[in-house]
Amino acid sequence: MFKRISKQIAIPDHPGIYFIRLSEKSNLSCFGTPFSLLYIGKAEDSLKDRLVNQHFITGKTGSSSLRKTLGAVLKEKLSLHAMPRSETEKSNRRFSNYSFIKQDDTKLTEWMNTNLEFCFIEHSKMNEKDKNSTLRKVEVRYTIKYLPTLDLDRATKKYNIFAKELSDLRVICKIEAKQYKS
Repeated sequence: MFKRISKQIAIPDHPGIYFIRLSEKSNLSCFGTPFSLLYIGKAEDSLKDRLVNQHFITGKTGSSSLRKTLGAVLKEKLSLHAMPRSETEKSNRRFSNYSFIKQDDTKLTEWMNTNLEFCFIEHSKMNEKDKNSTLRKVEVRYTIKYLPTLDLDRATKKYNIFAKELSDLRVICKIEAKQYKS
């Protein structure tokens, strides 16, 4: 059953696969109408950590593909401004793994908390040695089957009719991050 992120929701501290969709009264233009599946991901260590402490928290956009892609899609609507993930990091990845200025990242979090729902499949009894490859195979299989609209994973984006448009929107944010002056 899909739910909204909240402090009252019990999310396991175990590995698993999670699904993120738009809520009943939400719309994401061509990328989704109410109840559209947007994203499927894996949590190798903790569903709770991945969902609560990475995807649905301000300040983690640079390490969340979901947040980067949603931010790129919502950039104009929410007036988001991209910046490098880190001003101290020297690699060019700080631009492709951009973030948004703090108040804009907060706006993105608020939009997500209002408009997105999640569910998960816990995989708590997994062999530690095979955990990552097993979860990866399950994630890919579900992604190919359900075709989430915000998927940009290297292995599955070829199945997403929106992949080029999403990539182009993310490039706009990357360019803006390169031009950012603090």
